[in-house]
Parts: sequence; structure tokens; C-alpha cells
Amino acid sequence: MNKVVTRRAVVFFISDFQAPDFSHELAVTGRRHDLVAIEIRDEREQVLPNVGIIRLEDAETGEQIEINTADRATRTRFSDLAREKEQELARTLRRNNVDAITLRTSEDYLPALRAFFKQRAHRVALG
Repeated sequence: MNKVVTRRAVVFFISDFQAPDFSHELAVTGRRHDLVAIEIRDEREQVLPNVGIIRLEDAETGEQIEINTADRATRTRFSDLAREKEQELARTLRRNNVDAITLRTSEDYLPALRAFFKQRAHRVALG
């Protein structure tokens, strides 16, 4: 991105942010451009349903594990880890002065986008 677009621009970074640490790249891009992070969040990645034993596969490595979703501690740990990742992302974005929008796959995206741009326009107008 930084090598292709040499002049300052508004950049929309659309992702689920389920990648390894990208804070350095985010900081570099955030210094060069007006960066807006748009996080696509699926509730199924936040709450593990109680459906018994399931096999999960990492789409990138092919590694597989079996977990018992009937175990309350497993479901709680899953939710806790998802919440920790969410909080770490928010800290990283704030630290790098990156505006953020969270869009949920279960909801209409237009109200969230409208609210974000209305708030952003108001903030820019103030100064």
C-alpha cells in the first residue's frame, strides 16, 4: 500500500483482523495516510455454541483439533479469548490514531457507516 500510493490518501482497511500482529504495518500506514479500519465481525467467532465435540481446522495451516463445546469452561475460555483480541485490536487502533468501524455480519451495515461518517464529519468540522 505504502509503495503504491505515494500521496496522502484516505485508506479504508477492511478486514476481520484475525491475522498475526500487524501493528507495525498499521503504524507506518497510519502515519502516511488517513487510515480507517473497518472490522467485519461475525458473532460465531465470539461465542462457541454448545453442540458437543467438534473438529476445528485452521484454514491456513490445515492443523486440526477436537474440542468439547459442551464443557462450560471451554466455551467461557473461547469467549474470553475473543474479547481479549477485540480489546487488543481497539488498543492498537487507538495507539495509532486509526479511526475504526465495526460491522457485524448479522446486522445491516448502513446504520453503522452512516453514524461513523456523521461523527467523523462533526469531528473534522470542529477541528
